[in-house]
Order: sequence, then structure tokens, then C-alpha cells
Amino acid sequence: MYIPIVSSCVPPATPGPHKNTGYAFVRAPASQPLALPFPKRQDGSPVLNLDEVHFSVYYPTSEHRAARAPTVQWMPKPVGAVLDGYAAYFGGWGPKILSRFQIPLTPNAPLLNRGDKYPLVILSHGLSGTRNTYSQFCQALASEGYIVLAIEHRDGSGPMFVTTPEGSSGDTGKVTGYAANHLLQWQGERPEMLRLRGLQLDFRVREVYEVYAAFTAMQAGKSKARVEGMTDQERIGFFQSLGEHVDASDLQMTGHSMGGGTTIRLLQTAPPDGFDALPLKHAVTLDPWLLPFPHADSMPDAKMPPPPLLSINSQGYSEWQPHFHDVVNVSRDLGGSLVTIIGINHEGFSDEHVIASLRYTRAQDLLSTIHKLTMANFTDSVADSPLVRTHEPDEGNWPAKDRAHKKMRGSFGDVIVHLV
Repeated sequence: MYIPIVSSCVPPATPGPHKNTGYAFVRAPASQPLALPFPKRQDGSPVLNLDEVHFSVYYPTSEHRAARAPTVQWMPKPVGAVLDGYAAYFGGWGPKILSRFQIPLTPNAPLLNRGDKYPLVILSHGLSGTRNTYSQFCQALASEGYIVLAIEHRDGSGPMFVTTPEGSSGDTGKVTGYAANHLLQWQGERPEMLRLRGLQLDFRVREVYEVYAAFTAMQAGKSKARVEGMTDQERIGFFQSLGEHVDASDLQMTGHSMGGGTTIRLLQTAPPDGFDALPLKHAVTLDPWLLPFPHADSMPDAKMPPPPLLSINSQGYSEWQPHFHDVVNVSRDLGGSLVTIIGINHEGFSDEHVIASLRYTRAQDLLSTIHKLTMANFTDSVADSPLVRTHEPDEGNWPAKDRAHKKMRGSFGDVIVHLV
């Protein structure tokens, strides 16, 4: 029985037919390295230095995880560096209790051969996120037969990342922490925080392209990527199985908060120089955060029509009226759908409330609704979803009587439909 805070392993999230989930952490060299001269960290190194990409792979496996088999630590190692990063982001507070939790995944298990090929998903995390912050969401998608690449962004927005020398493995190497704007060196006067976020936004978009390039190179057997805990022989076999059983041309994109903003920015803009357009089939944004957009550099507009987009808002983000207005406009511009879930807060899209809330069953119910809506988008059935089809879209104008009180009405877990 799972008891939040007391239990050491979070419950599995496998609504689909594949009940066993594998996990592999990959570090791969960037195909087109890029470093911006400013801002710089206190040691003089550039904050935005894209020489390699990091991501975890969540995937179906045939290997059943025994009760005492190895699992994946929810907080990446080194734990002390992650806690320091959280303290820098939250202002002196690092949730040490989270370091004890494990995720019921099987590290480096073989990929299940199910006959037909698996589609691919790329996930972009939000501020202070890691490659494991959305493990419930990723595991649920893997159970439905998706290969999920959860990026560990190296833009300084996460608590930390570790760069290891080529030929080494594990979590030893250079630790780079959260980039606090007041400690950074800029050329000239220090700009406001949102200017940093604007630069990070476009850096993140480039990381998505690099992650996709790294994955397809792995499939082709042309990659120097390293997989934590795998020997060279095991790595070659794993890459071969990805090449044989994953359809990288069937690509979905998703992200939470700044990761949702990253997804929208990617849809709006042309690929970076030297990259082809991604073969995106669907996109889902979870509480997308759009405030950095006016502070990002001007980029050429996308030439390809956007894929079907679904944005899922928390109640608080929809009640944040100026920002909600921006989300409505962006969703319209991209021809997307937009809904709000009553009762969820901004952090509720991650594992946080499953791990640290005594009302974790409510958190699981909300994550289940998010999963059902995401799958409806991925299967081109949003309008026909039981969560959506019985509601008349309000076109982003939820009732004036509710706006007067600045609160949306509805019962816990209700889906409010704005655009379809």
C-alpha cells in the first residue's frame, strides 16, 4: 500500500496495456554545438552552452520488475547538487525528503518487441524540473505504447546537470547548477529575469532539435551517445532495437510550464539553421507559461502548418486573466484546442502531489484526466472525448459572473472547454 511521504517508492502509472516500463538515461554530443557569449556564470563559463544533450527514455519492456529489483531514484544524482539547485530556485529551501523516493521503472531493460513500431514523444520540463519530474505522465504514455524522451534541459533552468568526460559513465563529472540571474555576468547592465528566460526559451527549442537528431543517430547506429549503466555492447544492442522498433517520423511534442512555452515557441518558429523541420504529428502543452515570449529574440516564422495542438490549463492559470488571454490567442492562432481542469494547480501536472500530498489519490485522478486528454489529442479524438464532447466551448470567455469573483466554477476534476 502506498502512503505518501512514508513510502519510498511512488506507485506505478500504467493505464495502458504495457505494465512494465524501462528507463535509460542518455548523454549525447550535440550535432551542431552552440555557445552564447553572455550571460556567463561566476566561473566565466557560458550559461547557454549546447555541446551535448541529456534525456531519459521511458519505454515498454517485457522484463517484469521483481519486488526488490533495482529502481530509478526520483531525484537525480548527485542529490546534494539537486537540493542546492532547488534552494537557489525556491530561495533557500531544498525539499530533502524527495531524495528518498524511487520510481518503479527497470533501468536499461530490453525494449519490448510488439511487432508494429512505437511512436515517439519528446517532453520538455518546466522551471526547476528534471528528467524525472514527470515520471507518472511519461510512464503512462509508455504504457500506451509510446517511447518518451524526457529532456534534461542544460539551460540553467533546472536544479543541476552533470557533464561527464567521454569514456566515463555514472554521475561523476562537472556539476553545473541552477542559473540565478543575480549571480550571472552580462555584457553591460544586467537585464530583468525575463530576458534570461527569453534566451533560455530559444536555447530549449534548439535542444529539442538536437535531442531528435541524437535519437535518430542512435537508431542509425551512428551515435557516440552514452547510456548510464550500459556497456558498449549493451548500448549497441539497445540502439539497434530502437532503430528496428521505433518510428521516429511519428513524433509528438509536449511540455509543462516553460516546457509548454518551449513547445509553442517550436510550433511558431522555423527550425534553427542547419536543422530540418521536425515531423510533428501532435502537440500537447500543460499549463504553458508565455511570459518569456516578448523577451526572446526575433525568429523566422514556421513555414509548416502546425500539428493538432491541445493546451491543458490549471484552474489558477486560467484565472490569471491577462495570461489566459494570451494562451487563448496563441491557441487560436495555431488552430488548437484549450481546456481547463478544475482543482489542479500548476505543480499538479508533475509527480509532486503524488509524492508529497496526503491526498495523493486526488492527484492521481487529475493525472489520469491529463493522460486521457493527452491520448485524445494523440489519437485525433479531442472533440469526441467523453471529457470534451458534452461541453459547449466558451471561446475563452468563461462566464462574466465567475470573472467578477475571479474564480471559475465547477466541481473538482471537471473539464472546462474553451476552444475545440
